[in-house]
Amino acid sequence: MQTRIVRSFLGVVSAAAMLSLVGCAVDTESQGANGAGEAGETIGQTSQAFSYSNYVQAVWSNNGQGNTPIASIPSSRPAFLSGLAGNLAGGGEAAIHGVGGVANLWGNSSANNTIVVRGGGVTTGTLTTEVHYGNNGQSPAAAKQILAPKTANSFCFLTQVYNYTGDKFANANDRLQITSDATNWYLGGQGRVSGAARCATVPGFVMHGGDGGGQGTHGLGGVVDGKACWLVSIGGSFRTDTQNDGVFISYAPPTGWRITVSSGKWGTAMCGK
Repeated sequence: MQTRIVRSFLGVVSAAAMLSLVGCAVDTESQGANGAGEAGETIGQTSQAFSYSNYVQAVWSNNGQGNTPIASIPSSRPAFLSGLAGNLAGGGEAAIHGVGGVANLWGNSSANNTIVVRGGGVTTGTLTTEVHYGNNGQSPAAAKQILAPKTANSFCFLTQVYNYTGDKFANANDRLQITSDATNWYLGGQGRVSGAARCATVPGFVMHGGDGGGQGTHGLGGVVDGKACWLVSIGGSFRTDTQNDGVFISYAPPTGWRITVSSGKWGTAMCGK
């Protein structure tokens, strides 16, 4: 039997004439009686460069697959992965897709496996073309791909993590990552990985926090009006069906944003407003 569980964390529009609210992802997860991941609270913040954002989470099990809308986020605007857990064996996939003009999470789980996908989006920004990258374990790794020119108002984010060939994201040193220099944003990696990313330009955008790394909970900066966070790297072995065993960005008031990385995993995030 296929299973899909969906949780949505939607912001509420402010009554103030010049401000909007930002709906932020949850802080906690628990295991329900049926093994489905459940999520916690909704948090609102007034926005600046980002006019509105929303985060959702979905769980797919036992050959489950499908789309989950990120409500109120058009497919023409930035939408990004913000968490992944579970088992990518047998062709598992997590992605952002546009369906009917709306940004959606896409998940695909193989038989007897479960994946948890978290993603979000904002309603402001101009998108670049999505770029894919793959490395089959060779060293040195395949050349990183240029995502977009780096400008003061640009940022980039992961949009797909997939294992079509069955051998990706099986080891602790497998890593898909966005990097940059003074000129460009890039997508590259190491080990056996495959995925995709894209960039966006938002007038008035300002970087505000980020980072992470190996196992543990890493702060991404405090409470700031209009802030959102997204994955810029992910790695490790995704071969267990534990729904909390992965990489998740969350919002934990009053401390602020954070990224939680399980043992044998890697994850970093970038934030802005």
